[in-house]
Amino acid sequence: MNRFVLVSGLVALMLSACGSKSDSIGVAECDAYVQKLNQCADKIGGDNGAALKRFSKRMLDDWKGSASKPDEKSMLAKTCSQAIEDSKKQNPQCDW
Repeated sequence: MNRFVLVSGLVALMLSACGSKSDSIGVAECDAYVQKLNQCADKIGGDNGAALKRFSKRMLDDWKGSASKPDEKSMLAKTCSQAIEDSKKQNPQCDW
């Protein structure tokens, strides 16, 4: 019984770590931007929505790389906040 609980707990911990690692940049403003951009892409749909999804994935990957470097991570909050402000103008039909 104890072995089952231990193994189950380890599996749950590994799965939660995998999910959060792939979906999170680790900077709240950037995580919010990517989430909102994906929601916007879903709302727009079609080719434009698909293009926004590709852009979102590219930003996620780029910003995760930057977040792994302390000197670059410190600048990401401001960068992502500005990205949200810019997106409000570019895609006013979405919830920012």
